[in-house]
Amino acid sequence: MIKLSQSVASTITRALSALLIIALFSKSLNLESFSYYALGLLVAQISSVFIDAGVNNEILRFARLEKDDISNLRLNQSTIVRLILNFAIFLCCSIYLIRVDGTENKLIFISSFIAGALTSITESYLINMKSKGFFSKELSISFLQAIVAIGFAYSSKLSSWATPLCIALPRLMFFYFIAIRNNSIFSSLTNFNISEIKQYYTKLKHYSIDSIFSNISTQIDNLLIPILFGKEAFALYQPLSKLLSSGLTFSGAIGAFAIPLASTYKSNIKKLIFLNSIFIGFGLAAGITFFSLSKIFISYFFGEMFVLDESIILLLSLTLAVRFFSAGSGSFLTLTGKQKTRATINSIITSISIFAGSFFSSSISELLTILLASQLLILTGYIATSIATTLETKPNS
Repeated sequence: MIKLSQSVASTITRALSALLIIALFSKSLNLESFSYYALGLLVAQISSVFIDAGVNNEILRFARLEKDDISNLRLNQSTIVRLILNFAIFLCCSIYLIRVDGTENKLIFISSFIAGALTSITESYLINMKSKGFFSKELSISFLQAIVAIGFAYSSKLSSWATPLCIALPRLMFFYFIAIRNNSIFSSLTNFNISEIKQYYTKLKHYSIDSIFSNISTQIDNLLIPILFGKEAFALYQPLSKLLSSGLTFSGAIGAFAIPLASTYKSNIKKLIFLNSIFIGFGLAAGITFFSLSKIFISYFFGEMFVLDESIILLLSLTLAVRFFSAGSGSFLTLTGKQKTRATINSIITSISIFAGSFFSSSISELLTILLASQLLILTGYIATSIATTLETKPNS
């Protein structure tokens, strides 16, 4: 129970610190510069989805079953691949930077991309600590990292030219201490085995597809809003978006203890009922809390300028609740070996929602309505498949 509390505490620490950091930068930057800060983070998040494709998590899943030197080697090799591919994406982004006005905005975009990419990689090492049972150490590092990053974000208001440094430096520091100094990733180059890395991508293709589309489905709004409605609308939408992401982070924390408990049941029906009960209960609480408090939270921490229409808040509240509901049946499908079916449902509906959102949205509210409808379809598909799975196995349960 103590380890579970430490795991949840570290998740909460990272979610709340991310919100506070973006709130501080929203106050120290003008709206245009803040939009480039948010765009840099978005590009890093999207690139991480495709670069990792869920494979890094699969490496971590087997960490506790392997010797420390073997699991660390696998993680270090994965990190090297991610660094190389992120650098390649950064070079592609350089073409976009030519069109960006002002050196300061260019530096802000670059630093936020670096910060986002390194945060994703560093979190893998923190998850690795959890998988080996070092929950207290992981919580301490997460807390220290949050304090340092918040301190730098607060210092950014001293000088606009110091802002890029305040964005990237804390992430560079912790990447150095966690990945380079403590894990010696570059020493893994002598044993680097690209064919071994490729095996994970080919062997786990259904897991990878599901991971990609699951993550993309949470970012469709952020992908389409700057394209359809401009950078200013995208910047104003960010506080609500990050608040929604924090809510979804808690869904992952809930799954961390709910899924192992569900696996102890022999009956698939009991597994399904247990998982859905947990996620539906927390989903209702999350949706109601989001709708009730988000306007107050954003007004206080970000300012009235970032408070959007109540219809948008309602749509995001419903989306958050539905995503929690989907996590229940989705976890059941993963637990019962239906990852391929889950990946198929996810990929088809997410692709349709991107198309529909791109061509049939004249406002942010309409876009969010389409995305809510797609989440309801995914939920329906998960539930139908889950029920079919329980009926298939009922005689043997």
